Amino acid sequence: MKYRTTSRTTVSSFSVALAWVILGACSSTQDNDAPDEDGDDAATQTGGQGTDGPSGGASHPGAGGTQSQNVGGTSSPNSGGAASGGDANTATGGHGGELVEFEYDPNLDVPRETCAALTLTAQPLPLDMYVILDRTGSMRTGADSLATSDCEITLGAAPTSTSKWCKGINALGNYFTSQSAAGHRAALQFMQPDNGPSVCSGAGNLHSTPAVDFTLLPETGAQAGGLIDTMNDAVADASNSTDIESALHGIVDFTSASRSPARRMIGILVTDGAASGDCQLSDTLLAEIPRDHFNATGIPTFIIGMTGAPYGPLATLSAESGGPAHDQFCDPTDPNPTCHYWSVGDGDPEAFVAALDAIQESAIGCEFSVPSPAQGIIDLDTVKVQFTPDSTSAPLQLTQAAEVASCAGDQYYRVSLGDTEVIKLCPSTCAQLGDTSTIEVEVQCDGS
Repeated sequence: MKYRTTSRTTVSSFSVALAWVILGACSSTQDNDAPDEDGDDAATQTGGQGTDGPSGGASHPGAGGTQSQNVGGTSSPNSGGAASGGDANTATGGHGGELVEFEYDPNLDVPRETCAALTLTAQPLPLDMYVILDRTGSMRTGADSLATSDCEITLGAAPTSTSKWCKGINALGNYFTSQSAAGHRAALQFMQPDNGPSVCSGAGNLHSTPAVDFTLLPETGAQAGGLIDTMNDAVADASNSTDIESALHGIVDFTSASRSPARRMIGILVTDGAASGDCQLSDTLLAEIPRDHFNATGIPTFIIGMTGAPYGPLATLSAESGGPAHDQFCDPTDPNPTCHYWSVGDGDPEAFVAALDAIQESAIGCEFSVPSPAQGIIDLDTVKVQFTPDSTSAPLQLTQAAEVASCAGDQYYRVSLGDTEVIKLCPSTCAQLGDTSTIEVEVQCDGS
């Protein structure tokens, strides 16, 4: 899928003519209102210049007569002079009525240029994902009945064990090092954390702080303290309980506090069981946590289930958490044709990575940031979006909906992610996206 963005603006230039009219009247005997013999106003005649003092002196008694109403000095109301007593733009005495013109040359000034004409490529927003991986005792089970939970990630090769834990960390390792994840970032924590158990919510929730902070993908090799290295050091622990409430609150806390401009934040919870332990066990009440988070912030939480996690709790947790409905990764025992969760069975890495790629596409495939020009401020009311579903289809001019709930037909809507304005295609338009789709975004700047 290709995106093309065109930023259109206009460049304004101007020239200005400024005229200053300098009026001055100097006469020692004539009535100021009377014209002279040539029909000129008395103000244009040379005033009485004194003989004893310097020309036009403001305080010298000889300059243009002492305190006369028509002297060329500054104390006269009809003086042809400015601050220098009869001097108007270097004219001496009471010389007035002179027109001085100033031409403005825009080549000598900073141009009034608000935006430069640009052609930009609009890319889907890069993801920031906070992944919490279940490592309770049930993750140790597999076809070979692994007696120990230890496992090393073997990138590009089959896992060394059939346990769900081993398959799960290998799947994540392959995704974190893949080119399909390039430009995204991942942070990682386990359920439970190393220093657990955690409280269910609030201060002291260990799931609110990742074991590995945001790391730019793809990660290259097992960097010390990195994603691969940390998963290699971790083990599934039979003493841990499936504290889904604590994990969900941790996703809410961390993703809310860690948003970055021009990036899409999501949470991902991977589990192989229903809630257990001392925290909330009601799926209906647990589902309120990601639902309220999504409604308040727009940050979705994606639920990935492995063998052992019943489709009922998965469906309840994910129904309103922000994940789209789909029909590719639903539990085979789920009677519903679509679901909002992703089921990856026993964690087969190929299926698991495919599910992560699908989550990635669903999170960012239909939204992109409004392009910013090198100069100027985008006028968001001028945004025009043209969508071409494929190479054989005519382009569609999309109209703007107020919000996703108002979408009808071929439309888009705008949302704000922090300081970033994002264009999102409405669901029916998003469904038409394919590998040959193109999107052209035309914008203008304020005042253009």
